[in-house]
Amino acid sequence: MRTNAVILPAAGGRITGMTMVKKTVTLDADVVEKAARASGGNFSAYVNEALAQRLRREGLAALVELDIKLRGPIDDADVEATLKSIDAVWDE
Repeated sequence: MRTNAVILPAAGGRITGMTMVKKTVTLDADVVEKAARASGGNFSAYVNEALAQRLRREGLAALVELDIKLRGPIDDADVEATLKSIDAVWDE
């Protein structure tokens, strides 16, 4: 990834004051083709959202790891009970 970023003004639909950064990346052609079709015409927004989701997942994984260090591993019975509760809500 190139390190010489260009700061762009916020585009329409963005939070005021939010800056955009233009980056050059290398992507697999088949992934780009599928993402371009799925993006609804806004490939940059689609990629941005994918990166944001990945960062949220990594943040949550770090929190779980910290919780396990502080309180010990999660009991399998608790996991099963929680999953059953979730399934019950979805089945309503």
